[in-house]
Amino acid sequence: MKQTLIVSFVGDSSTAQVDLQKSKNEVVADGNDSATMTATVRDTKGNLLNDVKVTFNVNSAAAKLSQTEVNSHDGIATATLTSLKNGDYTVTASVSSGSQANQQVIFIGDQSTAALTLSVPSGDITVTNTAPLHMTATLQDKNGNPLKDKEITFSVPNDVASRFLDLPLYFQTSV
Repeated sequence: MKQTLIVSFVGDSSTAQVDLQKSKNEVVADGNDSATMTATVRDTKGNLLNDVKVTFNVNSAAAKLSQTEVNSHDGIATATLTSLKNGDYTVTASVSSGSQANQQVIFIGDQSTAALTLSVPSGDITVTNTAPLHMTATLQDKNGNPLKDKEITFSVPNDVASRFLDLPLYFQTSV
């Protein structure tokens, strides 16, 4: 009589090590664009570990993770990260053995919803050589995130500029 015995080998979850990768470095802060955070869990021998709880955390309440606790499946656990606010966020993946890994994701303003605000002093404006006119342009998306490294061109109509040919006009941008 012949018997078949099936043997399954499983990795040692007490030695679980986690590695964290991100799908992209830069994400638009619009609440829709996202970065997928992928945690890979292996034991010290390199075996992928199944059913190990991975805890995801982000260092700011302004960023949201799709889930914070995920059991690994074939050594993989994922969560997606979104935000409405620009900034640099650090995501940490950790496992019960104490192993943890970090990745930084940068959220940027949404250029497709850019709006320019020009601030000028209120009331009558007198421009002289000693009292220049200061104006500030602020470029933000619909969520109030500044849009950095974008060119803003200031211009004054010729009929106005000709009156101020020798007077200083100062323009400032705000981010």
